Amino acid sequence: MIETVEHGTVRELRLARPPVNALDPALLGALREAVREATAAGREAIVLSGSPGRFSGGLDVPALLALDHAGILDAWRTF
Repeated sequence: MIETVEHGTVRELRLARPPVNALDPALLGALREAVREATAAGREAIVLSGSPGRFSGGLDVPALLALDHAGILDAWRTF
């Protein structure tokens, strides 16, 4: 879901959830963990990118609608 590319002291985190990198709870959690790992590894900067020609389609609304109340609250907190 997240591809990591090293550029010296900069870590690129590339969203990899075809077709549009829609943000669902799993991708949001993976992104949060990838940021934590980059920070722990001492990276001086983090660049967030998407696939060529497309960053993200935004929130994955159908995935959110399938969650119960607690799941939706958790997804918003992660977001």
